[in-house]
Amino acid sequence: MPDAPSAAASQQALPGAEAADRSLFLEARVLAARLMMASLFGYVGLVDMLRILRGHVHDPPDGHDVLWPKVVEFLLVLPFLLGFKTGPVSQALAACLVLEAMTAWTYWREQTQDIPSLYHSIHSKDHFATNIAVAGGLLLLQHDGGGKYTLDSYLKKKD
Repeated sequence: MPDAPSAAASQQALPGAEAADRSLFLEARVLAARLMMASLFGYVGLVDMLRILRGHVHDPPDGHDVLWPKVVEFLLVLPFLLGFKTGPVSQALAACLVLEAMTAWTYWREQTQDIPSLYHSIHSKDHFATNIAVAGGLLLLQHDGGGKYTLDSYLKKKD
């Protein structure tokens, strides 16, 4: 009967390991996740900023009409996309999302008012939960690092 492989040999490199120890597949997943998140931040930031600046706001106004989070997220999307200062940029994006959730998507206030409707309160709760969840993912990225395919990694190699 062949020996069972040891747990250490069969495990894939942990995300917190150095970039050189990570598997190519794991590095590709980290890159794909970062690119997808950056594309969403860029698209939502640009489209919502242009909509708000043109004066097309929701009736009744809601968290979609708050401009400052869109501006901050849009400004941070380029360094996030390139993987430049991935840790601090991920922390800043996470902080922005949590602040947006706490200030713009206050579903708990809407549940006690007659207007807006219950539907709007549920919509706000969905946005609140999404912002908190994405902030958690960004904090994981900050902890684990951006991976091999980042400007940080390239600059580290040059040194």
